[in-house]
Amino acid sequence: MVFLIAVAAVLFVIVLGVVLAWAVARFDGAVQGTKNQVENKSKNYNPAVTLGYAIDLGAAADRQVKEARLLAAKKAAVTPRGANVRIGRLGHATLKTAGKGIEDDPWTAAKIAQFHGWDGVRTGYVAAAPAVAAAPTAVSVPKPTLIEITDEMSPAEKRKARVANAKANSAYKKALKAAGGDSSVAQPTAAAAAPAPTATAKVPPPQLIEITDDMPPAEKRKARVANAKAKSAYKKALKAAGVDPKAASAPAPAPAAPSPAAAPAAAIPANAPPPPDLVEITEGMAPDEIRRARISNAKAKSAYKKALKAAGIDPATVM
Repeated sequence: MVFLIAVAAVLFVIVLGVVLAWAVARFDGAVQGTKNQVENKSKNYNPAVTLGYAIDLGAAADRQVKEARLLAAKKAAVTPRGANVRIGRLGHATLKTAGKGIEDDPWTAAKIAQFHGWDGVRTGYVAAAPAVAAAPTAVSVPKPTLIEITDEMSPAEKRKARVANAKANSAYKKALKAAGGDSSVAQPTAAAAAPAPTATAKVPPPQLIEITDDMPPAEKRKARVANAKAKSAYKKALKAAGVDPKAASAPAPAPAAPSPAAAPAAAIPANAPPPPDLVEITEGMAPDEIRRARISNAKAKSAYKKALKAAGIDPATVM
């Protein structure tokens, strides 16, 4: 027991010495830091820089704003009631902007210095010289070929066409910037001149599919897509021939094709397959029967067109 007590006493003395040494070191560091802060406190305040306000330049920006707010509160406390009102009366306005109020308001000055520094507070707003716009230079960058959006196109097709047009316009602007041109300047094209009458004759107009009410929705959609593609190809051919598509007459849909049964026998080639048997649609039929008859007629017409093409005959010349 005597040995254990002796060991415990020695350890206690050692631990107590370590704790005292740590406490003395911390106290010495705190005293030295306070001494340095007191000695440097007067150096951090430079009224010539802070427009005469006692604000610590070595402190952070938010700390400077707090000191400026305290100075503004002290100044307001000693100001007579109503003396700091800047509204004015009888038409004599005494309002001041933030730039003009920095001489009387330390908080405003500190807020401006928070973003622009005290040098910016002293210099104030400096108007930049107006930039001289350079004259746009015309560069030889071909214009993009955009897809025409028509009313016959479905919403999905219109959306795809708009996305494709936006991508083409973006690529066109990038090409203009890379070539040193201005994307806002309209570039001259070969189609600006009036087209010659013989130029459009070289480009045959597209064969558009007439969309009727008796066609099913699927066929209407296919016909609209086919018409849009035919118009786009027609415009590309006109541009390639040096003709402005807007100046050329717009192609009109083909007139309603007569029924194969009513077509004259001389117009049908000898090797043409027999015309389809179409279901006659009358007003006395029920809506379901009319719908089924239209679908049946559309399928029969589609099969007849395929048979004509297989026989080497253009369906437009027969139907």
